[in-house]
Amino acid sequence: MKKRDAETRKREGRIPVKAFNISETAHRLLADAYSVELPAERSATGTGHLVVGKLVRQGVSDDGVRCFEFRWDNSDNSMDVDPVGCSKEDKRRSKDGWDGYEGHHAMKKLGDGRVFNSRIVWKGTTIYDGDIAFNLAREVESVVSIRMSVSAKVN
Repeated sequence: MKKRDAETRKREGRIPVKAFNISETAHRLLADAYSVELPAERSATGTGHLVVGKLVRQGVSDDGVRCFEFRWDNSDNSMDVDPVGCSKEDKRRSKDGWDGYEGHHAMKKLGDGRVFNSRIVWKGTTIYDGDIAFNLAREVESVVSIRMSVSAKVN
């Protein structure tokens, strides 16, 4: 049911089908163990999940974190950051901003377009501070119906 609902919302233009022109417009801090991966374009999954980019950890992590995903949150019209590969407890702390964890909700910068400041603090250590910009493409399906009537008179 969820997939069909997402497909319907996509056709109605309520869910973006892809992000494009993805770039890092400012870069203030990046921990040595991480790299930023921002493709020029990313498509949404069938359920509407749209990952704009990733902050990828190089090598093995003690806490299991493999990467952080920069994800479009359509319901809040914002970008969220989700840790991947960590415990449920660490995910909850990150989302709620507790105990030395920050960054789940990126802050939209004032001005034109979609530019979000992402500052990720993990277990008390700032590992990333930068700005991510992107555009969203939405598809709208339209149905047009034309009724024609023709009549002829023969004498």
